[in-house]
Amino acid sequence: MFESILSRHHSTLNDLSAVIEWHDRLRQTIFSAAVGEGPIVIDEGALNILRNEAPDNLTWRLFDHCATITRIYAIFEQCIIELVEEYAGYLPKIFPSYAKLSDDVKNSHRVGVGHVLMKWSATQPIYGKISEISIAAGLVDGLRGAPYALLPDAFLTDSDNYRPDTLNRVFKKIGFDDAYSFVKNSPEVVDFCSNKLLGAHTAESYLNKFVRDRNDAAHGDISEIANLDALGNYASFATLVTKILANLLQSSLIRNGVSSGVTLEIGDVVHRFANNVVGIRATGTSKISIGQQLYVGKKTIEPVTVVSLRVGQTDSTELQLTPGTEFGACLSKKVGEASKLYATTL
Repeated sequence: MFESILSRHHSTLNDLSAVIEWHDRLRQTIFSAAVGEGPIVIDEGALNILRNEAPDNLTWRLFDHCATITRIYAIFEQCIIELVEEYAGYLPKIFPSYAKLSDDVKNSHRVGVGHVLMKWSATQPIYGKISEISIAAGLVDGLRGAPYALLPDAFLTDSDNYRPDTLNRVFKKIGFDDAYSFVKNSPEVVDFCSNKLLGAHTAESYLNKFVRDRNDAAHGDISEIANLDALGNYASFATLVTKILANLLQSSLIRNGVSSGVTLEIGDVVHRFANNVVGIRATGTSKISIGQQLYVGKKTIEPVTVVSLRVGQTDSTELQLTPGTEFGACLSKKVGEASKLYATTL
């Protein structure tokens, strides 16, 4: 779940960071050599182009500042949109009955469908890609008690930049109260604000600054040009926020999927040993095997791969479990205390 979205967008951010670093090294090389501080071993003709036709240092840095911040924000925003779209696609599997959806989701879907219908035109660039009949089809099917699909665009009608309050509004529409508190309380974000930002910003103030700098880069006057570290911090922060929000969505799907049968609770982690080995007590009837991807956690549920299995002193490649069976498993990552182990068909 969500892995392909995160992988694609985070890879794009990494590529962008590499370009920023290369530009910065190139600028330092050109302008230090231009004043005789260090030689450049390069073809004389190419060196002449670099020295004489390169933009001046300030203009070049200003361009990189505007281009980089604008692009990082665009990647961040698109990643949030795709996470919401994928989550909306999973909800009918978790709640096969439309009536079982939370009131927030049902109300937001109904209002959003109305908004899209009012704005729809075959030539309209935002919603024109959706066929008119399909906009309300999921709502009608759901109200009739038939199999349904949710219209993702119904939850994405907020046109404001994705500051903390906007993210909270968007995630409220899909059933989450104060989603950004999940971000700001994440140990990874707390560590980022402390060590990377040196305590100068909270998770809220830093995202607000990021959006403000993006808007200035796109539309206004630039009062301060970000250096390489500052630009890299924006990319790292965007990666963290989208990863944590994806984990919030994933954890909710796994937990809520138990009641509809798309998620199976394998067991409880009752002991933790060295080298990611855990003792598990099965809570249901299931079968697991080495190499299988499962999900584990308590508040935060993350994917994990089974590395090895053992009952007593006997290693196995596959186990058939019944309630109360105790077994050992080596997992691909460390797990927290009182975690639960799940399998899902999502």
